Amino acid sequence: MNKSINCEKKIRHPYFDNVKFFLILIVVIGHFLAMYIKDSKALKAIWIYINSFHMPLFLFIGGLFFKFQNNKLRIISYFSIFVLFKIAIIVISNIFDKKLNFTFLGTSGADWYIFCLMIYIFITSFLSNVNLNIIFLVSLLFALGVGFDKSINSQFYLSRIINFYPYFLLGVIITRDRIYHFCKNKILLCISIFILVLYLIICIFNVEVVYELRPYFSRAVPYSQTNYAEWGIMLRLLSFFISLTVGGAFMFIVPKCHIPIISLFGTRTLQVYFWHYIIRNMFIHIDYFKTYSLSNAVIVLVFSILLTFILSTKIFIYPTSFFSKEYLLNKRLDQFVV
Repeated sequence: MNKSINCEKKIRHPYFDNVKFFLILIVVIGHFLAMYIKDSKALKAIWIYINSFHMPLFLFIGGLFFKFQNNKLRIISYFSIFVLFKIAIIVISNIFDKKLNFTFLGTSGADWYIFCLMIYIFITSFLSNVNLNIIFLVSLLFALGVGFDKSINSQFYLSRIINFYPYFLLGVIITRDRIYHFCKNKILLCISIFILVLYLIICIFNVEVVYELRPYFSRAVPYSQTNYAEWGIMLRLLSFFISLTVGGAFMFIVPKCHIPIISLFGTRTLQVYFWHYIIRNMFIHIDYFKTYSLSNAVIVLVFSILLTFILSTKIFIYPTSFFSKEYLLNKRLDQFVV
């Protein structure tokens, strides 16, 4: 068998790197297409489709690779990258908006993910002597109940920290071997394709209905700030179900073997996450692309795809590589799992 596609001879299994690359690809596409969702129902459908599972799945994978030992450097690494990322976003925002807007903790931007991941590593390490199933159950109850507290919102990322934690914990509980074993099941593959297609059809033909779940997918605001607040806890449960079901289906359809370029670039998703949002924040200020048209949407889509590949190249490992745990330990950057 060709060495480039031989799964069994790889020390680092390429499957999860493949998942991570396709995930970061749709993250980038979603962030760029967001500028047009008010003008196009088709793009709104694609955007809510992506948004319903991409970050929960990223955090789930983060949990899969969590280790209970030696997390101090990892926490320092994520905090350093978060600070650098936050400063870059604030500087870009102030340059283009021409006004001082400094909010270090609490925003609707992309920086929350890195901060939450750091907090999850700290909390899970701290609770290492507690049964994981109990922690998961308590975290799920907190996630459902926190929506009733109007004081818990995007400030300090508190709402997201609480609401996304069950996904991370689920990744810690479920081993990579179990995931890989399930992904070999051809029946599950067929079911996964069906789920992804069915959900896409639902999003396309009922886009406004599904879009009502947006605050439940973003998990940044209390129930009182959403439509149908009286159904808040049920809608949050529904959002958990959709994120887990569609996210799981997405994982099951990703190729298991080494894919040239894709598998390698899947080891560099952190640098893509860091750079793409900075570039996106500059891109949205280009007057030509502020107005929606089909041609502009196609250009933005193609640009976001090409940008994902470009930002995955080795030249863009900086500056995140300077703060990676592996850099601090003089190890290879591509062992840094995001």
